Amino acid sequence: MYGPQTLDLYYAEVEALLKERLEHSGQKLKRIEIFDHTIRRHDPNAARQPVQQVHVDQTPKAAEARVRRHITPKEEVDALLQKRYQLINVWRPIRHPATDFPLAVINYRTTAPEDLVPVNLLYPKRNEGDDGDDRGKEIQPSQETLDSLEGYEVKGKTYGVLPNENHKLYYIKDITPGEAILIMSFASKGGRLPGRKKGVSEVTPYTAFINPQMPEGTPERESIKVFRVL
Repeated sequence: MYGPQTLDLYYAEVEALLKERLEHSGQKLKRIEIFDHTIRRHDPNAARQPVQQVHVDQTPKAAEARVRRHITPKEEVDALLQKRYQLINVWRPIRHPATDFPLAVINYRTTAPEDLVPVNLLYPKRNEGDDGDDRGKEIQPSQETLDSLEGYEVKGKTYGVLPNENHKLYYIKDITPGEAILIMSFASKGGRLPGRKKGVSEVTPYTAFINPQMPEGTPERESIKVFRVL
């Protein structure tokens, strides 16, 4: 179900969705580039489980590194980084509604800068000669070496998010595979710094959470997120 041809079709679907929604909001898109996808399953044997920790997908420096790594031709990257660019996570359930471990997002306006704590993003070390593409190569960590960094390397950063009683969280109840959530991983012109676009969030903190009202027999959550640079 998740072979290369299926994913290519899905990437095209996501691209069309982004163009429709963002252009409808008044944004002019010059280019869209995919750089990653992740499939998560609430299954003890799955390499990627729902993340029960409030986080942000990219720090500003990690976002810039993503652009430099994935955008071609390379001679255009410096000019692109001087303009407006965004990293957007398009999240949606697979097969059935996400009643189990639904997704909640925090209103960026209710966060404070000190809420965001940089966290290293670790990936398994690859053999020499690998193409550097980590998509679909996730492996389940060994419980015996869970506290060890051996065999892993830092490849980017995310933000952990500290508790704050001002945070306002929202979620879509029983979101279906026919719906999607667009999560702002990073917006170069968003945020609170001088010169940023007023009212535009820089990032969106989010997390999966245990649904206390989940009916018995609800299917376990499966979801896919696709990252795009715009």
